[in-house]
Amino acid sequence: MVFIHVTYSDEEEAKKVGKLILEKGLAGTVDLLRANSLYQGDEGLVSQPGITVLIKTVEAKVQEIENLIHEQNHQKIPPCIAVINIFRVNKEYKEWLQTRIK
Repeated sequence: MVFIHVTYSDEEEAKKVGKLILEKGLAGTVDLLRANSLYQGDEGLVSQPGITVLIKTVEAKVQEIENLIHEQNHQKIPPCIAVINIFRVNKEYKEWLQTRIK
């Protein structure tokens, strides 16, 4: 099992991508979390509200999800798509997750 962490500046876009991922059976769950990102812009430090998307899936679906995110990206800054390997998850959740992924 892996988590994929992606940030969006727009909640509507984050929901759209999350729904596509679920409709295609690429993940079991997509969590949308409000965030406030800080980054160094051309004019100095920028503070921007956004949405963190946490996608719960399996390693075999990572590339398909990454491709979908790139296809749907309409932001000026390229998205960070970070894959986090999960060391351990409870058996019941892992079994449930695997029934949701095609």
